[in-house]
Amino acid sequence: MVQLAQVYGEIRAAGAELWAISPQGMEQNQALRERHSLPFPILADADQVVIRTWGIYNRLDPKQRSIPYPATYIIDQSGRVRWSRLGLETRDRPTAGEVVAAVRGAD
Repeated sequence: MVQLAQVYGEIRAAGAELWAISPQGMEQNQALRERHSLPFPILADADQVVIRTWGIYNRLDPKQRSIPYPATYIIDQSGRVRWSRLGLETRDRPTAGEVVAAVRGAD
């Protein structure tokens, strides 16, 4: 998320907005935002409704944690997914540059 904070201006300049969704509660998310000076909101999905609806709940987590797969979606204004990436482990995420390129190409 820190990498995305560094390119947040570029994402906004491309006409997009950035939100993160976390299985943690609002207090934990706010603490994370403050600790890393994140300029975008982190939405709480503590009941994992969104995580399960989008099919990214990680039932195979080796540490038996209740977490989602890391997923990145670019959704246009009509609600259509224009680009996505699903990681298989917590560190498997697109680079900030990949996200910016995908946002720019989502027109």
